[in-house]
Amino acid sequence: MELSQSALIGRLEKIRPVKISSIWTSATPFVELCRNNPPDWLYCSCKAGRYNPKNIACVYFADGGRTARAEHACNEESDLQPIVFFTAKIQLRHALDLTLSKNLKNLGLKRSHLFEDWEPKKISATQLLGAAIAKHAKFSAIIFPSAAAREAGFRGKNIVIFRDSVRRPDSIRIIGPTKKALQRWP
Repeated sequence: MELSQSALIGRLEKIRPVKISSIWTSATPFVELCRNNPPDWLYCSCKAGRYNPKNIACVYFADGGRTARAEHACNEESDLQPIVFFTAKIQLRHALDLTLSKNLKNLGLKRSHLFEDWEPKKISATQLLGAAIAKHAKFSAIIFPSAAAREAGFRGKNIVIFRDSVRRPDSIRIIGPTKKALQRWP
């Protein structure tokens, strides 16, 4: 099966989105949060990531502190900077769940694609998928197995949320010390 952005956009029509209404965690270097005052908890660097090519605005969260810690430990500078853990209440009606094998099959992806090293490549299969999701009106996020958790010997999940695809009534709310969100999308 062809792995191109246009082919993936077409195959996404066969996928049933899942709803998300849960708390997710981020472990972010302190220096990243200090770029703005007040801190930008939903900062999008637009640098390439596992599920996004360069210039696509998105944020990544983990399914809990253990997974977030494992993800942060993969960062080469993880021992050099303090990290901040924070949580978000994520409510989305249209997420693509790659932990379901039927979705991988419908997309023409193999489980090995989810764990391949994406950094040295020009564009990986997962980045092609992220680019397709960012352009697709049906989805706003991808849930995927954590490669860092797998490497650390446990199962964990991550979610990547595409900023420009989050529309009301969906929301991402950074949880603070009061009922008022520290930041939110939209």
